Amino acid sequence: MAKIFIIDKENDQSNDVLLRKGGHELLRSDGEGDVLTELFGFKPDVVIQNVSRGDLSPYGRLQEWRKLPQFAGLPVLMLVDDSEEEVNLALTSGANEYVIKPIRATELTSRIGLLLHRTHMFSDEFTPGSVFASRYKILSLLGKGGDSTVYRATDNSTNNDVALKILKVKTEEDVFSGQFERETTQLAKLDHSNIVKLLDHGCHEGVFYVVTEFIDGQSLGDIIKQSPLMEESAVDLGLEIADALSYMNSSGIVHRDIKPDNILISDEGEVKIVDFGLSREEDQQTVSIKGEMFGTPQYLAPEYIDGKKLTVKTDIYSLGVTLFYMVSGVLPFQAGTPMALLSKQLNEQPPMLNKISSDISEEFADIVNAMLAKDPEARISLESLIERLRKLQSERDGD
Repeated sequence: MAKIFIIDKENDQSNDVLLRKGGHELLRSDGEGDVLTELFGFKPDVVIQNVSRGDLSPYGRLQEWRKLPQFAGLPVLMLVDDSEEEVNLALTSGANEYVIKPIRATELTSRIGLLLHRTHMFSDEFTPGSVFASRYKILSLLGKGGDSTVYRATDNSTNNDVALKILKVKTEEDVFSGQFERETTQLAKLDHSNIVKLLDHGCHEGVFYVVTEFIDGQSLGDIIKQSPLMEESAVDLGLEIADALSYMNSSGIVHRDIKPDNILISDEGEVKIVDFGLSREEDQQTVSIKGEMFGTPQYLAPEYIDGKKLTVKTDIYSLGVTLFYMVSGVLPFQAGTPMALLSKQLNEQPPMLNKISSDISEEFADIVNAMLAKDPEARISLESLIERLRKLQSERDGD
Protein backbone atom coordinates (compact mmCIF):
# COMPACT_ATOMS: atom_id res chain seq x y z
CA MET A 1 0.00 0.00 0.00
CA ALA A 2 2.10 2.92 1.25
CA LYS A 3 5.42 3.70 2.90
CA ILE A 4 4.86 5.65 6.14
CA PHE A 5 7.68 7.47 7.92
CA ILE A 6 6.84 8.03 11.61
CA ILE A 7 8.71 10.65 13.66
CA ASP A 8 7.92 9.96 17.29
CA LYS A 9 10.05 10.84 20.31
CA GLU A 10 7.57 8.97 22.53
CA ASN A 11 7.89 5.75 20.45
CA ASP A 12 4.17 5.02 20.71
CA GLN A 13 3.72 1.89 18.59
CA SER A 14 0.12 1.16 19.63
CA ASN A 15 -1.22 1.60 16.08
CA ASP A 16 1.67 0.00 14.19
CA VAL A 17 0.05 -3.44 14.01
CA LEU A 18 -3.12 -2.00 12.48
CA LEU A 19 -1.12 0.02 9.94
CA ARG A 20 0.91 -3.02 8.94
CA LYS A 21 -2.27 -5.08 8.62
CA GLY A 22 -3.42 -2.44 6.14
CA GLY A 23 -0.40 -3.33 4.01
CA HIS A 24 1.66 -0.27 4.93
CA GLU A 25 5.44 -0.35 5.34
CA LEU A 26 6.62 1.61 8.38
CA LEU A 27 9.90 3.27 9.33
CA ARG A 28 10.25 4.93 12.73
CA SER A 29 12.54 7.75 13.87
CA ASP A 30 12.89 9.40 17.27
CA GLY A 31 13.47 12.75 15.58
CA GLU A 32 17.07 12.96 16.67
CA GLY A 33 20.09 12.85 14.37
CA ASP A 34 19.94 13.26 10.61
CA VAL A 35 16.21 12.77 10.10
CA LEU A 36 16.28 14.18 6.56
CA THR A 37 18.73 11.50 5.43
CA GLU A 38 16.44 8.82 6.87
CA LEU A 39 13.42 10.41 5.23
CA PHE A 40 14.82 10.76 1.75
CA GLY A 41 16.47 7.35 1.92
CA PHE A 42 13.14 5.71 2.78
CA LYS A 43 11.16 7.77 0.21
CA PRO A 44 7.84 7.64 2.10
CA ASP A 45 4.37 8.32 0.72
CA VAL A 46 3.23 9.89 4.00
CA VAL A 47 5.00 11.35 7.05
CA ILE A 48 3.42 11.11 10.52
CA GLN A 49 4.80 13.47 13.16
CA ASN A 50 3.81 12.81 16.77
CA VAL A 51 4.16 16.10 18.68
CA SER A 52 5.04 15.73 22.36
CA ARG A 53 3.36 18.15 24.76
CA GLY A 54 5.30 21.41 24.98
CA ASP A 55 7.76 20.46 22.22
CA LEU A 56 7.70 23.14 19.50
CA SER A 57 10.65 21.80 17.51
CA PRO A 58 8.53 19.68 15.08
CA TYR A 59 6.75 22.81 13.84
CA GLY A 60 9.94 24.72 13.07
CA ARG A 61 11.47 21.63 11.48
CA LEU A 62 8.47 21.16 9.18
CA GLN A 63 8.61 24.82 8.13
CA GLU A 64 12.25 24.39 7.14
CA TRP A 65 11.58 21.13 5.33
CA ARG A 66 8.77 22.67 3.31
CA LYS A 67 11.34 24.98 1.72
CA LEU A 68 13.09 21.96 0.15
CA PRO A 69 11.86 21.04 -3.36
CA GLN A 70 11.96 17.31 -2.52
CA PHE A 71 9.70 17.85 0.47
CA ALA A 72 7.29 20.50 -0.82
CA GLY A 73 4.56 18.09 -1.91
CA LEU A 74 5.06 15.24 0.59
CA PRO A 75 1.88 14.68 2.68
CA VAL A 76 2.38 15.27 6.43
CA LEU A 77 0.00 14.21 9.20
CA MET A 78 0.59 15.66 12.69
CA LEU A 79 -0.62 14.05 15.92
CA VAL A 80 -1.34 16.89 18.36
CA ASP A 81 -2.90 17.51 21.76
CA ASP A 82 -6.46 18.76 21.98
CA SER A 83 -5.84 22.51 21.83
CA GLU A 84 -6.62 25.14 19.23
CA GLU A 85 -3.07 26.46 19.58
CA GLU A 86 -1.49 23.14 18.58
CA VAL A 87 -3.90 22.64 15.69
CA ASN A 88 -3.08 26.14 14.40
CA LEU A 89 0.64 25.48 14.77
CA ALA A 90 0.37 22.23 12.83
CA LEU A 91 -1.50 23.82 9.94
CA THR A 92 0.54 27.02 9.73
CA SER A 93 3.75 24.98 9.80
CA GLY A 94 2.72 23.06 6.69
CA ALA A 95 0.88 19.94 7.85
CA ASN A 96 -1.75 18.64 5.43
CA GLU A 97 -3.82 16.91 8.11
CA TYR A 98 -3.92 16.53 11.88
CA VAL A 99 -5.33 14.02 14.38
CA ILE A 100 -6.04 15.03 17.98
CA LYS A 101 -4.72 12.77 20.72
CA PRO A 102 -5.60 10.35 22.19
CA ILE A 103 -5.51 8.65 18.80
CA ARG A 104 -8.45 6.65 17.58
CA ALA A 105 -7.18 3.97 15.22
CA THR A 106 -10.10 4.34 12.80
CA GLU A 107 -9.56 8.10 12.50
CA LEU A 108 -5.82 7.67 11.97
CA THR A 109 -6.25 5.14 9.16
CA SER A 110 -8.99 7.19 7.47
CA ARG A 111 -6.83 10.35 7.54
CA ILE A 112 -3.91 8.44 6.06
CA GLY A 113 -6.24 7.07 3.39
CA LEU A 114 -7.43 10.60 2.58
CA LEU A 115 -3.86 11.84 2.18
CA LEU A 116 -2.95 8.88 -0.05
CA HIS A 117 -6.09 9.42 -2.10
CA ARG A 118 -5.18 13.04 -2.82
CA THR A 119 -1.57 12.20 -3.59
CA HIS A 120 -2.58 9.40 -5.96
CA MET A 121 -4.98 11.70 -7.77
CA PHE A 122 -2.24 14.14 -8.63
CA SER A 123 0.93 12.05 -8.82
CA ASP A 124 0.65 10.87 -12.43
CA GLU A 125 -2.40 12.39 -14.06
CA PHE A 126 -1.22 15.91 -14.83
CA THR A 127 2.12 15.49 -16.54
CA PRO A 128 3.38 17.81 -19.32
CA GLY A 129 1.47 17.07 -22.49
CA SER A 130 -1.65 15.73 -20.75
CA VAL A 131 -4.97 17.50 -21.24
CA PHE A 132 -7.28 18.46 -18.39
CA ALA A 133 -11.04 18.78 -18.87
CA SER A 134 -10.58 18.20 -22.64
CA ARG A 135 -9.39 21.80 -22.89
CA TYR A 136 -6.23 22.66 -20.97
CA LYS A 137 -2.94 21.17 -22.17
CA ILE A 138 -0.45 20.98 -19.32
CA LEU A 139 2.90 22.64 -20.12
CA SER A 140 4.75 22.77 -16.79
CA LEU A 141 4.38 22.87 -13.02
CA LEU A 142 4.27 26.40 -11.56
CA GLY A 143 3.94 25.57 -7.89
CA LYS A 144 2.49 23.35 -5.18
CA GLY A 145 0.66 24.11 -1.98
CA GLY A 146 -0.87 21.96 0.71
CA ASP A 147 -4.28 21.91 -0.96
CA SER A 148 -3.60 22.83 -4.59
CA THR A 149 -1.24 22.54 -7.52
CA VAL A 150 -0.79 25.22 -10.18
CA TYR A 151 0.24 24.48 -13.76
CA ARG A 152 1.06 26.52 -16.79
CA ALA A 153 -1.26 25.28 -19.50
CA THR A 154 -2.50 26.18 -22.95
CA ASP A 155 -6.21 26.80 -23.39
CA ASN A 156 -6.95 24.85 -26.57
CA SER A 157 -10.04 26.98 -27.24
CA THR A 158 -8.02 30.22 -27.44
CA ASN A 159 -4.40 29.03 -27.81
CA ASN A 160 -3.48 31.33 -24.92
CA ASP A 161 -1.34 30.24 -21.99
CA VAL A 162 -3.15 30.22 -18.63
CA ALA A 163 -2.51 29.38 -14.99
CA LEU A 164 -4.52 26.27 -14.09
CA LYS A 165 -5.05 25.75 -10.36
CA ILE A 166 -6.22 22.28 -9.36
CA LEU A 167 -7.62 21.81 -5.87
CA LYS A 168 -6.53 18.49 -4.35
CA VAL A 169 -10.02 17.41 -3.48
CA LYS A 170 -12.95 15.42 -4.78
CA THR A 171 -16.51 16.76 -4.65
CA GLU A 172 -17.44 14.42 -1.82
CA GLU A 173 -14.91 16.13 0.44
CA ASP A 174 -17.00 19.12 1.47
CA VAL A 175 -14.25 20.66 3.62
CA PHE A 176 -12.65 22.31 0.58
CA SER A 177 -15.73 23.30 -1.40
CA GLY A 178 -16.03 26.56 0.56
CA GLN A 179 -12.50 27.56 -0.48
CA PHE A 180 -13.32 26.91 -4.12
CA GLU A 181 -16.58 28.84 -4.03
CA ARG A 182 -14.96 31.72 -2.15
CA GLU A 183 -12.01 32.13 -4.48
CA THR A 184 -14.04 32.02 -7.67
CA THR A 185 -16.80 34.23 -6.30
CA GLN A 186 -14.34 36.92 -5.20
CA LEU A 187 -12.30 36.81 -8.39
CA ALA A 188 -15.37 36.97 -10.59
CA LYS A 189 -16.29 40.32 -9.00
CA LEU A 190 -12.93 41.92 -9.66
CA ASP A 191 -11.75 43.69 -12.82
CA HIS A 192 -8.58 45.67 -12.17
CA SER A 193 -5.25 45.92 -13.98
CA ASN A 194 -3.32 44.93 -10.84
CA ILE A 195 -5.48 41.90 -9.99
CA VAL A 196 -5.14 38.59 -11.79
CA LYS A 197 -8.09 37.98 -14.12
CA LEU A 198 -10.37 34.96 -13.66
CA LEU A 199 -10.94 33.16 -16.98
CA ASP A 200 -12.72 29.95 -16.05
CA HIS A 201 -13.61 27.71 -13.14
CA GLY A 202 -15.54 24.53 -12.58
CA CYS A 203 -15.53 20.93 -11.48
CA HIS A 204 -14.34 18.22 -13.88
CA GLU A 205 -14.92 14.59 -12.92
CA GLY A 206 -15.13 15.58 -9.27
CA VAL A 207 -12.04 17.82 -9.34
CA PHE A 208 -12.33 21.55 -8.70
CA TYR A 209 -10.23 23.91 -10.81
CA VAL A 210 -9.65 27.64 -11.32
CA VAL A 211 -8.16 29.20 -14.46
CA THR A 212 -6.61 32.66 -14.45
CA GLU A 213 -4.50 34.63 -16.87
CA PHE A 214 -0.88 33.49 -17.02
CA ILE A 215 1.65 36.08 -15.88
CA ASP A 216 5.05 35.56 -17.47
CA GLY A 217 7.46 36.84 -14.87
CA GLN A 218 8.47 36.33 -11.24
CA SER A 219 6.92 36.65 -7.84
CA LEU A 220 7.97 39.67 -5.83
CA GLY A 221 9.29 37.21 -3.25
CA ASP A 222 11.73 35.70 -5.75
CA ILE A 223 12.86 39.16 -6.87
CA ILE A 224 13.56 40.30 -3.30
CA LYS A 225 15.57 37.13 -2.60
CA GLN A 226 17.93 38.16 -5.41
CA SER A 227 18.33 41.65 -4.00
CA PRO A 228 16.25 44.16 -1.98
CA LEU A 229 14.62 46.90 -4.03
CA MET A 230 15.44 50.59 -4.01
CA GLU A 231 13.01 52.82 -2.15
CA GLU A 232 11.84 54.39 -5.43
CA SER A 233 10.80 51.00 -6.81
CA ALA A 234 9.08 50.11 -3.55
CA VAL A 235 7.07 53.35 -3.67
CA ASP A 236 5.94 52.61 -7.24
CA LEU A 237 4.98 49.02 -6.43
CA GLY A 238 3.34 50.03 -3.17
CA LEU A 239 1.14 52.53 -4.99
CA GLU A 240 -0.04 49.96 -7.52
CA ILE A 241 -0.82 47.42 -4.82
CA ALA A 242 -2.56 50.03 -2.67
CA ASP A 243 -4.64 51.08 -5.68
CA ALA A 244 -5.72 47.45 -6.13
CA LEU A 245 -6.59 47.22 -2.42
CA SER A 246 -8.65 50.40 -2.76
CA TYR A 247 -10.57 48.83 -5.63
CA MET A 248 -11.11 45.63 -3.61
CA ASN A 249 -12.20 47.69 -0.61
CA SER A 250 -14.86 49.39 -2.72
CA SER A 251 -16.30 45.89 -3.26
CA GLY A 252 -15.99 45.07 0.44
CA ILE A 253 -13.31 42.41 -0.14
CA VAL A 254 -10.36 41.72 2.17
CA HIS A 255 -7.58 39.65 0.57
CA ARG A 256 -6.16 38.41 3.94
CA ASP A 257 -2.94 37.01 2.45
CA ILE A 258 -0.98 39.91 0.99
CA LYS A 259 2.68 38.90 0.82
CA PRO A 260 5.52 38.96 -1.74
CA ASP A 261 4.77 35.44 -3.03
CA ASN A 262 1.22 36.52 -3.90
CA ILE A 263 2.38 39.50 -5.95
CA LEU A 264 3.61 38.75 -9.44
CA ILE A 265 5.71 41.08 -11.57
CA SER A 266 5.47 40.40 -15.30
CA ASP A 267 8.46 40.70 -17.62
CA GLU A 268 6.88 43.97 -18.81
CA GLY A 269 6.73 45.28 -15.24
CA GLU A 270 3.00 44.74 -14.63
CA VAL A 271 2.00 44.14 -11.01
CA LYS A 272 -0.64 41.49 -10.29
CA ILE A 273 -2.11 40.36 -6.97
CA VAL A 274 -2.89 36.63 -7.06
CA ASP A 275 -4.27 33.83 -4.85
CA PHE A 276 -7.65 34.76 -3.41
CA GLY A 277 -8.10 31.44 -1.59
CA LEU A 278 -8.28 33.19 1.81
CA SER A 279 -10.20 36.28 0.69
CA ARG A 280 -13.43 37.30 2.44
CA GLU A 281 -16.10 39.91 2.15
CA GLU A 282 -15.97 42.09 5.26
CA ASP A 283 -19.25 40.68 6.59
CA GLN A 284 -17.96 37.09 6.25
CA GLN A 285 -15.69 36.91 9.28
CA THR A 286 -16.08 33.30 10.38
CA VAL A 287 -13.05 31.12 9.72
CA SER A 288 -12.66 27.39 10.17
CA ILE A 289 -9.73 25.76 11.92
CA LYS A 290 -9.04 23.40 9.01
CA GLY A 291 -6.48 25.14 6.87
CA GLU A 292 -7.89 28.65 7.09
CA MET A 293 -7.25 30.10 10.53
CA PHE A 294 -4.08 31.78 9.35
CA GLY A 295 -2.40 33.06 6.24
CA THR A 296 1.39 33.40 6.48
CA PRO A 297 2.52 34.13 10.09
CA GLN A 298 5.19 36.70 9.14
CA TYR A 299 2.57 38.91 7.46
CA LEU A 300 -0.41 38.56 9.84
CA ALA A 301 -1.97 41.64 11.37
CA PRO A 302 -2.53 41.60 15.17
CA GLU A 303 -6.33 41.65 14.78
CA TYR A 304 -6.10 38.56 12.57
CA ILE A 305 -4.14 36.71 15.24
CA ASP A 306 -6.62 37.85 17.92
CA GLY A 307 -9.60 36.68 15.88
CA LYS A 308 -11.07 40.18 15.61
CA LYS A 309 -12.89 41.77 12.68
CA LEU A 310 -10.83 41.99 9.50
CA THR A 311 -10.99 45.05 7.25
CA VAL A 312 -8.85 46.70 4.62
CA LYS A 313 -6.62 47.77 7.53
CA THR A 314 -5.64 44.09 7.80
CA ASP A 315 -4.34 44.12 4.22
CA ILE A 316 -2.59 47.46 4.88
CA TYR A 317 -0.63 45.82 7.71
CA SER A 318 0.43 42.91 5.48
CA LEU A 319 1.44 45.36 2.75
CA GLY A 320 3.49 47.23 5.37
CA VAL A 321 5.40 44.05 6.21
CA THR A 322 5.85 43.46 2.47
CA LEU A 323 7.26 46.97 1.90
CA PHE A 324 9.55 46.58 4.91
CA TYR A 325 10.91 43.31 3.50
CA MET A 326 11.02 44.76 -0.01
CA VAL A 327 13.60 47.44 0.77
CA SER A 328 15.54 45.77 3.60
CA GLY A 329 15.60 42.08 2.67
CA VAL A 330 14.62 41.21 6.28
CA LEU A 331 11.27 40.88 8.04
CA PRO A 332 10.29 43.25 10.87
CA PHE A 333 9.62 40.31 13.19
CA GLN A 334 11.60 37.07 13.32
CA ALA A 335 11.45 34.11 15.72
CA GLY A 336 12.29 30.43 15.94
CA THR A 337 8.70 29.16 16.17
CA PRO A 338 5.34 30.27 14.73
CA MET A 339 3.93 31.02 18.19
CA ALA A 340 6.92 33.16 19.16
CA LEU A 341 6.55 35.01 15.88
CA LEU A 342 2.85 35.63 16.42
CA SER A 343 3.62 36.89 19.93
CA LYS A 344 6.04 39.44 18.49
CA GLN A 345 3.45 40.53 15.93
CA LEU A 346 1.06 41.18 18.82
CA ASN A 347 3.35 42.77 21.38
CA GLU A 348 6.58 44.18 19.90
CA GLN A 349 7.20 47.33 17.91
CA PRO A 350 9.01 46.97 14.57
CA PRO A 351 12.36 48.69 14.02
CA MET A 352 12.41 51.85 11.93
CA LEU A 353 13.55 51.19 8.39
CA ASN A 354 15.84 54.21 8.23
CA LYS A 355 17.68 52.83 11.27
CA ILE A 356 18.34 49.61 9.36
CA SER A 357 19.49 51.29 6.16
CA SER A 358 20.67 54.87 5.66
CA ASP A 359 19.37 54.66 2.07
CA ILE A 360 15.78 54.74 3.31
CA SER A 361 14.17 58.16 3.71
CA GLU A 362 12.60 59.15 7.01
CA GLU A 363 9.26 59.76 5.29
CA PHE A 364 9.12 56.26 3.74
CA ALA A 365 10.13 54.72 7.07
CA ASP A 366 7.36 56.71 8.80
CA ILE A 367 4.80 55.51 6.25
CA VAL A 368 5.73 51.85 6.74
CA ASN A 369 5.74 52.29 10.51
CA ALA A 370 2.23 53.78 10.33
CA MET A 371 1.12 50.74 8.32
CA LEU A 372 2.40 48.46 11.09
CA ALA A 373 0.47 50.04 13.95
CA LYS A 374 -0.89 47.33 16.27
CA ASP A 375 -4.31 48.92 16.65
CA PRO A 376 -6.26 49.01 13.36
CA GLU A 377 -7.88 52.28 14.44
CA ALA A 378 -4.44 53.87 14.80
CA ARG A 379 -3.14 52.36 11.56
CA ILE A 380 -2.82 54.60 8.53
CA SER A 381 -5.91 54.74 6.31
CA LEU A 382 -5.80 53.57 2.72
CA GLU A 383 -6.53 57.08 1.46
CA SER A 384 -3.70 58.60 3.52
CA LEU A 385 -1.32 55.82 2.48
CA ILE A 386 -1.94 56.47 -1.22
CA GLU A 387 -1.67 60.23 -0.72
CA ARG A 388 1.67 60.01 1.09
CA LEU A 389 3.16 57.51 -1.38
CA ARG A 390 2.09 59.72 -4.29
CA LYS A 391 3.70 62.71 -2.63
CA LEU A 392 6.97 60.81 -2.30
CA GLN A 393 6.72 59.77 -5.94
CA SER A 394 6.03 63.36 -7.07
CA GLU A 395 8.93 64.77 -5.06
CA ARG A 396 11.23 62.19 -6.62
CA ASP A 397 10.03 62.95 -10.14
CA GLY A 398 10.19 66.71 -9.58
CA ASP A 399 6.48 67.29 -10.13
